[in-house]
Amino acid sequence: MKAYGKSFQKLFILLWLLLSILLCGCWNYREIEDLTIVAGAALDKEGDMYILTFEVIDVAGGPEKNHSSALIKASGLTLFEASRNAISVIGNKLYWSHAKMMIISEDIAKEGLVPVMDWLARDAEIRQTIKIVVSKEKTAREILEITHPTIEVVSLAMDQVFQNKDSVTSVPRVEEWKLFQDLAQPGVSTALPTVYINEENGNKRLFVSGSAIFDKDRLIGYLNDEETKLMMFVKNEITRGLITEKIEHNDIPIKISLEILKSQTEIKPVVKDDEIKFEIDMTVHGNIGEIEGYHFHLDRKGANHLEKHFEELLNKNIAAFIKTIQKEYGVDIFGFADALSARDPKTWKKVEPRWKEVFKNVEVTVNSEVHIEGAAIQKKPIRIRE
Repeated sequence: MKAYGKSFQKLFILLWLLLSILLCGCWNYREIEDLTIVAGAALDKEGDMYILTFEVIDVAGGPEKNHSSALIKASGLTLFEASRNAISVIGNKLYWSHAKMMIISEDIAKEGLVPVMDWLARDAEIRQTIKIVVSKEKTAREILEITHPTIEVVSLAMDQVFQNKDSVTSVPRVEEWKLFQDLAQPGVSTALPTVYINEENGNKRLFVSGSAIFDKDRLIGYLNDEETKLMMFVKNEITRGLITEKIEHNDIPIKISLEILKSQTEIKPVVKDDEIKFEIDMTVHGNIGEIEGYHFHLDRKGANHLEKHFEELLNKNIAAFIKTIQKEYGVDIFGFADALSARDPKTWKKVEPRWKEVFKNVEVTVNSEVHIEGAAIQKKPIRIRE
């Protein structure tokens, strides 16, 4: 009985300790009123000083309230110092766990991203899923300063664009971890999304569109929407979106939109007698989203005609775009280096030290297949009675 009593006593103590652990509060629990929650930040530089503008969320109304935001500015000789100096402005430590956006000024991007990445890597509270974008305005903070009736928190509104990425084909999604990966890969150059403000009739609108391309960590140029889309096709980053084209049918111009349902791209290196070439094989499945006009009846024969047209269009545009990048920038933003190192490590080891020069002259062949699904076929054109 004594042995049984001791065993029961030990079991009771063990259960008591377990319940104590389960019922205790979180070790780093903080009242929500004591937190300064960062939604996003803008990074600028004036002389030797870094200027950090934080967009913080007002949570005073409780979780059920539609939250507004406020801007807090701090400066320092380093980004870490500027971040710490913000505490003296607001009285609370910044809480980064919900931050969605890091906006970098053009000046900082041209100087180089290494100081930014070093700060991000050392701050344990900033999640690696935070998105990195480049401002095309004079400063990065101008983006956060924009006011619009439909925007309460600018950083969250920008993040929503990336959440709808399946419908938008002109914005690459680059999170902190991906940027680290790209910068660490030999031969690889990165492209970051860009943000800018457009003003019409006195109304300012925010656009997240296009991309900024880098040589290692330094900004060297920009791509427009169409160029960004072509780049994303090659990098196998297109999931959904549209291709709109004007064609001639019986001497009548017709605009047609192809809705992309699925896209798959593979880059294949071909090495023969030390000569490196690349083949890009791409397959696109889609529906016809719109045919402008009532002169074109989309039967199977018509669909085959459109498939061939879009195939020729993609082949021509992608090949021409790659040549432009080779000639004007000479940086591999497409991932050819990755494909070569994965498929032929021996050849890659030979050319890696001079890859930038090799890339400028490699021959690239584009082979695309477009398949128009049956749902849009046999739809008769809309006719208006006389």
